[in-house]
Amino acid sequence: MPSHSSMCKLKHNPWVLCYIALSLLFPLCEGKRVAVIGSGVGGTSAAYFLKQKAPDTDIHIFERNERIGGRTYTINFRGVEVDVGAESISSDNPYLSSFVSKFNLTSDLDS
Repeated sequence: MPSHSSMCKLKHNPWVLCYIALSLLFPLCEGKRVAVIGSGVGGTSAAYFLKQKAPDTDIHIFERNERIGGRTYTINFRGVEVDVGAESISSDNPYLSSFVSKFNLTSDLDS
């Protein structure tokens, strides 16, 4: 049985909670239309996991802003591309790390 501290970490990890919630919903979504609100990391992850587990689901992502990505985006500051936002994303997050590997993403920190 996991320790109390590991259960608390698991219980309060939004990635884990999102995946658990979606896992319960996958069978209900198969072949249906689903709306995902927001195109940040959470919304796009929810849509991705749902499509993997329930491929016949018709998924529509709705975003209120003119761009996708939520708090993750790049601006041009005096001729230099600068990543801003998403300070809470950590390379220690196993789900984020698996996305980086799966989609062949890199960063300047990798080199």
